Amino acid sequence: MRSGIFTILGFLLLFPPLDSAMAGGFTAVENEFHWISPNMTEVPGDQIQNVPLKKGYRRWNRTPLGDMAYNRHFDLFGEPPPLDFLRPLKKGPSALAEIQGRAVLFHKTETKVPLKGTIVPSWGEPADPYLLSIPDCDRVFVVYPYYLFGDKENKCLTEMYSERGEHLATFDTLPTHFSPDNTDLLVSPERSGCCDSLRWSIRFYQLSRGSVSEYGCPEGFCGDLLFTKLGEKGPFVIAFEIVGVVGEIGSSLQTNAYVIEKDGTLSASGKMIHAVRDPNMSKNKVQALSPYGVSNLVAIDPLPEKDSWLMRFRVGTEEGALKLVSTHKDTTPSVVFLLSQDPSGYRNGRVVGTGENALGNLPMLGITEPGQDTFLAIFDDGNRDQVVTTIESDRVNMVMFQ
Repeated sequence: MRSGIFTILGFLLLFPPLDSAMAGGFTAVENEFHWISPNMTEVPGDQIQNVPLKKGYRRWNRTPLGDMAYNRHFDLFGEPPPLDFLRPLKKGPSALAEIQGRAVLFHKTETKVPLKGTIVPSWGEPADPYLLSIPDCDRVFVVYPYYLFGDKENKCLTEMYSERGEHLATFDTLPTHFSPDNTDLLVSPERSGCCDSLRWSIRFYQLSRGSVSEYGCPEGFCGDLLFTKLGEKGPFVIAFEIVGVVGEIGSSLQTNAYVIEKDGTLSASGKMIHAVRDPNMSKNKVQALSPYGVSNLVAIDPLPEKDSWLMRFRVGTEEGALKLVSTHKDTTPSVVFLLSQDPSGYRNGRVVGTGENALGNLPMLGITEPGQDTFLAIFDDGNRDQVVTTIESDRVNMVMFQ
């Protein structure tokens, strides 16, 4: 990897804008490719201190936020980062209700609501239902756990009732924590699977609306994840990586960042992509060297404008920043690896085309627009292999030729 990777202004000169780079629908990554969502603006390192922040706010000069990312914290301290800004929910009777036999008794009205034996999917093995105890909350939560043998996974359905026994909402997931400064918000940070099946999911339950918002990375391509709160009264922050690495080609790292207010509403969001054509690039290396790696995040400081933030990064001794304004709602480009099942064929001049456009030789790393696409491999022996596939954003797409 070349030095000076974090010379932010250089990105604008070295890498063309997305619209022109992808005019043909596909951009082959020959060296490096950088993309940031349109609601983000790059700030060079020597200008960061000149950016005015929200009145009365002092720049974040405490522990770099990246040190609180899950993998980074494990490497530094041998344990997961603390969730001391949340409190765990407790299993058992609440002050408002209790389970009596096959019904839930609501103390305020003496109403009994039968437990629902058929609420669990028929292909799941149900376990005994239970209540969640939530301090200073006027709602009752009934949890129906069950086990899926096919997926080898424990799941839950959660029903929310008023203190009078009125059914308010049903969630197909389990809230696990509450926010001490907002009794209307429950939270569930969930890490499931491992290795190639690892998946992160951070959920916010807004009780007054009966709604759930979820943020997470695709299974098998999750990199590091940061979930924290900016001070006692600040918003929540989520930043996670979507990482793809193919040894003989290179790597890609996409970072999605979200700033979430204490009531669970989304204040701002942005996305960043860094792709590198380098056969010696490993997952750990691209995470450490990418200007958008979660572990390289120093701070997220509020700007004077509403829903606007300054994200500061540091790679080695080089610093840069991104101004984040509001939420990213546009289409995110997709990372695509084009591969052959026979690696020896890479030396036989195989050519990949999409439509009538010649793209180059296998294997390839490219950036394209999401949606259905057709790729054609033409081999030296005259054989061809056409693949019709749906390219998705916010994930790493692997297209394999026979």
